[in-house]
Amino acid sequence: MPLWLAGGAAFALSFLLVTFLHLVVGEMAPKSWAIAHPERSAMIIGIPSRAFIWPIRPLLSWVNSIANRLVAATGIQPVESAAVGELNAETIRHLVEHSASVGSLGSSFRTQISSVIELETMHVEQLIASNKAPTAVAAGASVAEVQAVAARSGHMRILVAADPGTIGSLPGVVHVRDTLLEPAERPAREVARIAFVIGVGTPVHEALARLREASEQFAVVMDGEQFVGVVTLADVLRRVLPDPGEPAAYGTA
Repeated sequence: MPLWLAGGAAFALSFLLVTFLHLVVGEMAPKSWAIAHPERSAMIIGIPSRAFIWPIRPLLSWVNSIANRLVAATGIQPVESAAVGELNAETIRHLVEHSASVGSLGSSFRTQISSVIELETMHVEQLIASNKAPTAVAAGASVAEVQAVAARSGHMRILVAADPGTIGSLPGVVHVRDTLLEPAERPAREVARIAFVIGVGTPVHEALARLREASEQFAVVMDGEQFVGVVTLADVLRRVLPDPGEPAAYGTA
């Protein structure tokens, strides 16, 4: 081949080869693998990426500042990220419903995601079933009565009603294991501890955070001094991960 044709052909083939390697091997293949294995790729690449970025961060910041000044010189305000609108709960709910309607999201995932979104606006009293009474014993019940109620219901934490003779008295909670070494005739009120109390208007997500912070699984819902019902961690989780095989919630009085 003439030199001018050989040089042009070599340049074209070299450019095609470099572009192919850059796009396919260097970009598309790793990106597809990362999408297919997001957790593994994040664990593998995360630390090396931080180690690479740390020494060259000043250079990147300098180059970025120059680019921002050039953009500002054209009369356009530089931005760090693209405007994508307000990502509130309603927007996310709409995206979930649309994804489910077009078949991109399974019905089970739609139910779980929608239930999580609802926790932002739901209050604890909405978790209390109106047709179920809480598993409880009277204020003067004995340890034997607590054990009998636990055996019938399958619940380990039993609500002990407030003492009607004491002003401002709060319900108590007794765990069955705390009664195993106690005399059967001992009053349950002496073994019980004061229940963890949350207000009737408490959002569910806040109640969940408070329960986890206090390492509690059982909370009494009060409206002032009036008993409303009880909620448990299982009641909250049941809204997100419904399981028809689980026992019914405690309910309300």
